[in-house]
Amino acid sequence: MTESFKADYSEVADHQLDAIEASGEAKLYNAILDVCQAIFDDPDAARRSSTAITTAVGIRMRLPVPGNFPYKVFWSLEGPRIEAVFPYEPRFELPS
Repeated sequence: MTESFKADYSEVADHQLDAIEASGEAKLYNAILDVCQAIFDDPDAARRSSTAITTAVGIRMRLPVPGNFPYKVFWSLEGPRIEAVFPYEPRFELPS
C-alpha cells in the first residue's frame, strides 16, 4: 500500500510563487521550490533548521532560501503547509 501525498500551499503562497515565476527569476523560483520540497520531504529536519514566529493565526516556521537573502519560506507544522514566501528582514528595536 502506498501513501498518498499532496503538497499544500496557501492561496497567498500560490500567488506569491506565481508572481516570482512570472518575474523570470528562475534561480530564485527554483531555490524556493527546493526549500518547499525539503519541508514536505522531512518536516522534522526542516523544523530544526527553522525559526518560529508567533502570528495572529498561530506559530509559523521561517526557513531561509539559501543564496537568496532575504527570501524566506513561512510554513506551518499542520500538514505541513507553505503559508507565504517573501523577502523578510526582521527589525529589532531597542527600548528607549
